[in-house]
Amino acid sequence: MMAQGTKSASDVRAMFSPNTRNLWVNHLSGYIDGKHSIDMILGTDGHTSKGLYTLRNSGTIFYFEGEETDRQLRLVEMNGDSRFTGFIYGNYDGKVFEGLWMNVSKDISLPMKLVIVPHFEHKTVKYCDNHQWYQVFSGKVENKNVSVSISKDHDLYTCTVRQDGKSSSDIIPVQKEDRVIHLDLSFANPALNHKWAVLDTANIEKIDIKSVDENGDESITPLKSDRRLVYECYEYADYYSRLECVRPLTGNNKFDVWMETAFKEWVSTNLKIFKSIESGDIGTNERWLQTAYGWVDVDLF
Repeated sequence: MMAQGTKSASDVRAMFSPNTRNLWVNHLSGYIDGKHSIDMILGTDGHTSKGLYTLRNSGTIFYFEGEETDRQLRLVEMNGDSRFTGFIYGNYDGKVFEGLWMNVSKDISLPMKLVIVPHFEHKTVKYCDNHQWYQVFSGKVENKNVSVSISKDHDLYTCTVRQDGKSSSDIIPVQKEDRVIHLDLSFANPALNHKWAVLDTANIEKIDIKSVDENGDESITPLKSDRRLVYECYEYADYYSRLECVRPLTGNNKFDVWMETAFKEWVSTNLKIFKSIESGDIGTNERWLQTAYGWVDVDLF
């Protein structure tokens, strides 16, 4: 039977001997795989580490214990029946834990990152950060009509430039996510050769097309956004299954209402399948073997 319910720091302290010295117990919140919300209570005396974490949207609780050496944690994960279910490795400096979760077979590994919090938010957060949007910018550059579409997916920007019935595209990685992003558009030769798209992520209603001539003089031409998509994602995870669904919001009321209905039906159908699995059917090697991912592609052209 899966462990569920509310746990506290006293539950973690009880995992240690009453004589344990220099025991620190902290609350941390964060994500597995950048999307599944988790709340962790971690206790350590600098040598031995024990604790538990909860998958927030299902309430499923896992326990762990292991060793700490020079801030490096090596932990064994267990379910409520004390069955071995995986591994957790990572660095913990007392404020941030950053590492990996791995299944028993070590053929599935997912990043984990949590930060210390004063207390947990006990509300269920269905929606996750997806770091995605899609926008089309149009205007004139050097007296020619130009359309630049930019699709952001985490740290990847896919740029497509259209001019005079021709189009060219490139995928541009951004290693450091600053507020102002510079995207090299030289791939769009000759339309925007030797030019950059300058994007202020705090105001994505426009981009500036920037160029520098042979004299070092700078030229900036703004292009306004005329079509856009933003995305929402929903996440769920329990012992056996995990789910993510990404849906677009266009601002078109008719489409968004239809999308909301289809989205709820898809999520409801999959959650019924996930929750129908009896605990007796779940084995140690079946941790997160079932994954569902849904998305919708919308072409603005």
